This record gives sequence, structure tokens and C-alpha cells, in this order.
Amino acid sequence: MSSPSLDAVRRCWQRVLAGGNNDTDLLHALQAYEDSLSEELERLGEGDSDAHRSLERCLAAVDRMLMELDQPDQGHMDAGLQLADQAEAARSAAAAVGGAVLCPFCGQPRETGTSRCGACQRPLPFLEGATSSLSVMQNDGLDRQSRRQTQNAAALTRVLAQFRAGEATWDDLLAQIDDVEDKLIGHQEANAQSTTQTAEQTERVNLLLEESLSAVDCMRLAWDKNDESYLDNGLASFAQSSEALLQLLDDIKASR
Repeated sequence: MSSPSLDAVRRCWQRVLAGGNNDTDLLHALQAYEDSLSEELERLGEGDSDAHRSLERCLAAVDRMLMELDQPDQGHMDAGLQLADQAEAARSAAAAVGGAVLCPFCGQPRETGTSRCGACQRPLPFLEGATSSLSVMQNDGLDRQSRRQTQNAAALTRVLAQFRAGEATWDDLLAQIDDVEDKLIGHQEANAQSTTQTAEQTERVNLLLEESLSAVDCMRLAWDKNDESYLDNGLASFAQSSEALLQLLDDIKASR
């Protein structure tokens, strides 16, 4: 199976060929794929297993695709995508041999039979049963059960998966993005009025909320540029800021 990040690269390249994307868009998509591979290598640590070798092959494929930016129209992207497909197939095979399958959301290996991905912490196959949490994001913002994912991130992940499966429309996706944006703005207002945090803590929370809003803006670019890769890249950024927000709220609670 292909990884979500590689699928985003492929879609971005198709849009470049159609004139809808440019080299900067392609570079960002390739960097996102490269970052996901590097993070998985770091998680695995040192070694020479099949999983290590397949990830190194994926990184080599990224290097080949990056050559397209300096040497256009010489087939580097197509050759790199073919190499990446082969490397991802080997990666899936290595994960299966090791008793794992790849998470459909982040593309990282997870143990067979588990209900939650160990890399992105998303419940599988879909995210359900979100609960409320503490601090300024009460009731609708944070999902403590998923530990490193807010309810807003869970909702975006779920609707994007449903969209990809043909179970949700573009309008459904846009409505969910609008809803999440409204909640983030509400969180900002509540955060500004908080009397249980220091001024520094309030500012740090607000900065992470701003990062989440920027990620939502990135997802909206999928409409403007007619390119679904912005959905993947925006969701990845949203998940990252959500995880940082949860950690910060834990730290604030512990400091009281």
C-alpha cells in the first residue's frame, strides 16, 4: 500500500502537470513525505532490518524526485514515483513480516490487532467516542482518550477518511473545517479570558491555536488550487499543533 504522504506527492505532481500547482507546491509535498520517512527511521533507531532498508529506499526515491526541480522534463519525477512505489511495497511487506500493518492515516507500522496507532495515536479504523477534557478547551476541544489528539483533529481526520472512501462530499469536508475553525476561535476567546493561567501560559496556548488555524487555512487551499495534497499537509500540521497543545495543557495543570 502507498503512504498518505506519497499519495499527496503524486496528486501534487499531477496538478503540476495540469498547470494547477507549481514547483514550490511540489517541494512542500516532497518535504512532508521526506519528514514522515525520517521520523519513522528515528523511531526505529539504528539497525539494518528490512524496515530500515525499505525506508532508506523511500528516501532515495525522494532524492530522485527532487532532481525534477533542478532538471525538469527529464523523467525524474516519474522515475522517483516508481521507485517510491516499489520501496513502499517492500515497506508494507517488512511490516507484515514483523507482525504489523501500516496505519491508514499516518502510514506508520502498528501492531496487528491493536485498536490505536502507536505513532499518531489515532483510534482505528475511525475515531469515535471522543470525551471532554480540562483547562480552557472544555467540552468540545480536547479528547483525552486519544492522548495526543484533540477532538477537532479527530473530527478532521474522520471526515477526510470518509471523503477518501466516498462517504463524504466536498461540502461535508468544508462544513467540518468551518466548524473546527469556529471552535478554535471560541477557544482563543476563552483562553484570553482565563484567570487560571499566567500571561506567558496564555500566550503559548494562543500561539498553538494560531498554528491550528493556519493549518485549517492550508486545508482550504485544496479548494482554491483544486489539489487534495493541501488536505493532507494541513491535517498533518493540525495534528502536530494539537499534540503540542495537549502537552502544554498537561504542563499547565501540573504547575498549579
